[in-house]
Amino acid sequence: MNYTVPTISIVFMAISILASVAIPAALYVFFRRKYGCAHISFWVGCAVMLVFAFILEQLVHSVILNSAAGAAIKANIWLYGAYGGLMAGLFEESGRLFAFSTLLKKQRGNDHNALMYGAGHGGCEVVCLLTFTMINNLIYSIMLNNGQAAT
Repeated sequence: MNYTVPTISIVFMAISILASVAIPAALYVFFRRKYGCAHISFWVGCAVMLVFAFILEQLVHSVILNSAAGAAIKANIWLYGAYGGLMAGLFEESGRLFAFSTLLKKQRGNDHNALMYGAGHGGCEVVCLLTFTMINNLIYSIMLNNGQAAT
């Protein structure tokens, strides 16, 4: 059976890719020009997201979820949801605490630097999760429509 992806779906995948890159970039420029925020705040936000959420949190998940306790956690949807929320909060808030108490100590005089940090943190997350996923979906959709992908 031949599958095709509607053109409107492909268009909105492309729009999602553009928006997921353009919005963090626009926030960077806006906070820099309007409030004089430090460049470092944005990039520290990106780095904290990468290190604390994508590396350290994933290491803990691999240890906990592959244990006997992990089997019990994965067996109960409510427990699994609570575990996921707790771990995300623990690692992301620990990362923020670390960033603002050490790396961004000199930038705390301008409250808008927290917004710049958030634009970097959220921007990194949206680029890593949404942009890369949508690029993959877009490529696969085009391959399906051209008959080049196995279904």
